[in-house]
Amino acid sequence: MRSKGLGERALPARIEEGVQAFRLKKFKNLRLSVSMGLVHVDPQKYQQLDDFLAHADFLMYQQKRSKEKQGNHQ
Repeated sequence: MRSKGLGERALPARIEEGVQAFRLKKFKNLRLSVSMGLVHVDPQKYQQLDDFLAHADFLMYQQKRSKEKQGNHQ
């Protein structure tokens, strides 16, 4: 999915908006949240795919914990 030049911060917001629009259209009573870990592909930093995925996974769970602390589940 391309962010149409809006930058990496716009992409998660667009995904979140799409998920919530779907939820409101089909499943209004469903509590749903989205957490993601976005990582730039840097071959110098991530020589192994596992390292790259582990970092993205870490960022995703960091965001998830932050949302849980804020009570940001919808």
